[in-house]
Amino acid sequence: MKYRLQITLTVLVLFQFLSITIWAEQSEVLPEQIWIFDNDIKTVRYERLTQFHPVKHFNLDQTKKFEQQFSLGLSGSSNVASQQALQRIQNLTASQMEQFKQAYSGIVTAWQMGVKKLPAVVFQYQEQQYIVYGQQRASIALQEFQQWQQNH
Repeated sequence: MKYRLQITLTVLVLFQFLSITIWAEQSEVLPEQIWIFDNDIKTVRYERLTQFHPVKHFNLDQTKKFEQQFSLGLSGSSNVASQQALQRIQNLTASQMEQFKQAYSGIVTAWQMGVKKLPAVVFQYQEQQYIVYGQQRASIALQEFQQWQQNH
C-alpha cells in the first residue's frame, strides 16, 4: 500500500510538471523572423537566439567600409573623381558586386522597416512588426517582444 501511494504521488507530480511545461510552450509567442540592425559601436549579441529562431543580421557600418575601399585613391577633383567612380562601378567584379549588395541591403531593409536608431531588433509575428531599440542582447529583446505580445 505504501509503494502504491508513492507511485501515485510520483505520477501526479510528473503529470503536473508535464502539464505546466506543455502550457508554457503553448503560451510562448515565437517570432517568425528576427532582424538585427547594429553597427561596430552598438553591437547586438544574438548567437544563442539563432539556435531557435531565424535571424538576419545587418551591421550598418558595412556601407562605410565599402565606401572607404571603393573611394580609395580617387582624385581630389570632383569631376575626375566622378569619372573614376563611374569607371570603377562599371568594372566591379562579381565578388565586389556581392559586397556592394550586402553592404547596402541592410540600410535599405532598415529603411523599409522604419528603423530609426541603432541598435534595433525587429520581430515579425503574424504580419506585424515589433521593434526593440537600444537593447544589445537579443534574448532580452525577445523577452520584451513576448511580453508585449501577451499584453496585446
